[in-house]
Amino acid sequence: MWTDSKIVLHWIKNNPRIWKTFVQNRVEEIEGKASEVWNHCHGCESPADKITRENHRDSESKAIYTDGSKMDEGTGSAYCILEINGIIASWQGKLHHNNSVFQDEILGFKKAIEAASSLHRPIKIWTDRLSSLLVILNPKYHHSIVREIQTLLLSQKDINLRWLKAHVGYFG
Repeated sequence: MWTDSKIVLHWIKNNPRIWKTFVQNRVEEIEGKASEVWNHCHGCESPADKITRENHRDSESKAIYTDGSKMDEGTGSAYCILEINGIIASWQGKLHHNNSVFQDEILGFKKAIEAASSLHRPIKIWTDRLSSLLVILNPKYHHSIVREIQTLLLSQKDINLRWLKAHVGYFG
């Protein structure tokens, strides 16, 4: 688990009984919900700061767009890496029809983040799936691929996740 607050980290790493009642109760509540090891990261490196809304047209450098869907044949996800001149790389994956769109979207995110980290430059990953982004930013979520994504994002400071509204004619 990660926090960008050194004070909160200090509270959590100590015995809750040494604090005043309010802090003690809050620390015990946090420990009850998330009993993992806690670490500090700077605010600018926090996964929670890696998602914002902005106009994706302002991004004139490389960008990655992800998408996923579910049909009778199964679920599928994909990403494409775009430059001004067009698509420079892409990936498509298919999961079993028993898999959910969520599982599919998360796999697409992971593959896009892995591709972005190989570019060794700042890049934005765009998606229309806000719920998946919120899950990625939730340190309490215990899905193994989500945890892998969170770890990747902490080590790749140049990757930024972005949300854009679905089906309104955006290129990408």
